Amino acid sequence: MVHRLAGDGWRVVAVDVCADDPSLAYPLATCAELDAVAAKHPDTVLPVVADVRDEPALAAAVRLAVTEFGGWTRGGRAGVMTGGQPLWETLTHSGRAL
Repeated sequence: MVHRLAGDGWRVVAVDVCADDPSLAYPLATCAELDAVAAKHPDTVLPVVADVRDEPALAAAVRLAVTEFGGWTRGGRAGVMTGGQPLWETLTHSGRAL
């Protein structure tokens, strides 16, 4: 999602918990993976390690967008899949690029 948004000209604050969740059967992203995504879009994507269920952490991410990018336009997506394969594999196999 971040690659797509940045490629379409959006400036993005990419928020990820960067920790596995024991209730899920697959690993979540690491800090290194989040940083690698941001590194592909310098000056366009800012990585933030936070849990999207943490309202103060999300407020801090919005403040970062305002400070670094001059504003905040809209929120993004958050979620996990609890069955089947991870969403990014589903989209990749269906022919849709992320």
